[in-house]
Amino acid sequence: MPVEKYIVGYDFSKNWTEDQLIDEIDDEIKDEKPLIELNNDIVKKVNNRKRDKKKTLYRLLELGDKEQKINLLTLSKYERACHITNDTAIQTYLNNIHSTIILNDNDKKFNKRETIISYLNDNFVWGIERSSHDVAREYLGDDLFNEWQGGAFDLSVRNYVKSKDIWKGYRPYCEKKGFKPRQIATITEFNNYVNIHCPELDGVGRDKKIVSSVLVSDYDSIDMEKSVKVKTFVRRRK
Repeated sequence: MPVEKYIVGYDFSKNWTEDQLIDEIDDEIKDEKPLIELNNDIVKKVNNRKRDKKKTLYRLLELGDKEQKINLLTLSKYERACHITNDTAIQTYLNNIHSTIILNDNDKKFNKRETIISYLNDNFVWGIERSSHDVAREYLGDDLFNEWQGGAFDLSVRNYVKSKDIWKGYRPYCEKKGFKPRQIATITEFNNYVNIHCPELDGVGRDKKIVSSVLVSDYDSIDMEKSVKVKTFVRRRK
C-alpha cells in the first residue's frame, strides 16, 4: 500500500500523547476586567508625595473605616504601584501566600521568594496563572488567582523544561546578582514555590497531583514508552 501521500508534510517531531494532553487544557482567554482594579487618582496622589507615602495611601484608602474592607492583596497592589516597600505586614502576607509580587525596587533587599521570582522572570515564561482563567482558578487559591494579569500562557510552545534544569541555574544567578545567603532559597524552598505555580501534572486540568507528566521537552528525544519529568507551566525565554 503506498503511504507516501499520507506522510508528505507530516511533522514527525510532534508527540501525539503530548498534543492530546495539551488539547485538554482550556486555552481560551476570556475578555474580563482585571480582578483587582486600582484607583488611578489615589496612585497618582501618593506617587506625587516625596515623604509619608504609606501614611498618605492609608488615609486615601480610608483604612480606618471598617466598611471599606480593603484586603491585604489589594493593598499590596497599591503599595507596588506607589513604590512603597517598607510595609512588613504586606511582605509577610505575600510570603505566606507564595505571591508572585515583588515589592522591593532594590534587588539588594529582596527576600528568598523575590529572588526566585526574579530568576524565573529573567529566564522563563512561567506560572499556571498565565494559562486560562479556568485552569488557573482550578489549581490556585483565590489570592494567587487574583494576581492573574491577563497574559496568556502560550500552550502551543512545546519546550517545557525539566525540573532539575529549572533549579540548575538558580544559584549561579543569585551569585551573579550578588545576593547574600539569607536571600537565597534552598532547593526545598525553591521546589516548594515552583510546585505551586508550575506543577507537574498527571491528567492536565483534572486534579492537583504533583507527579511526573508525559509531556516532553523539545530538548529531549521522544520516547513514547517513558515519562519525562517536566514542569507543565514553564518554558524557556528565547
